[in-house]
Amino acid sequence: MFSKTVGSTRKDWSLTRRMAVIFAVANGLVLLVYTIVLAGEVMSILRSDVKSFMDHELTELSIEIAESDGSLAAIRACVEDVAQPTGEPDCGLRIRDAAGNVIAEGGE
Repeated sequence: MFSKTVGSTRKDWSLTRRMAVIFAVANGLVLLVYTIVLAGEVMSILRSDVKSFMDHELTELSIEIAESDGSLAAIRACVEDVAQPTGEPDCGLRIRDAAGNVIAEGGE
């Protein structure tokens, strides 16, 4: 594969050196693929957790609004109450009317 030429300072790679390089590159590629797959799984789990958390909070908000008198003050109070969950990360909520105007905001 490598041939010595007269006057050349380049040395041939030994079999041990070639095997070590191939082993290092192969291990690096395996670790890279494993890391990419694992990162995808972690992101999927996080998305699922956030989705279930927000589904729960929005269900709770809709129940509170349905039980209130429907005034703007009552809706704002409901949003403030739901936007402050205990033992969970902060969440931010924004309620808009059909025209897109903000009725109430709460949370971080």
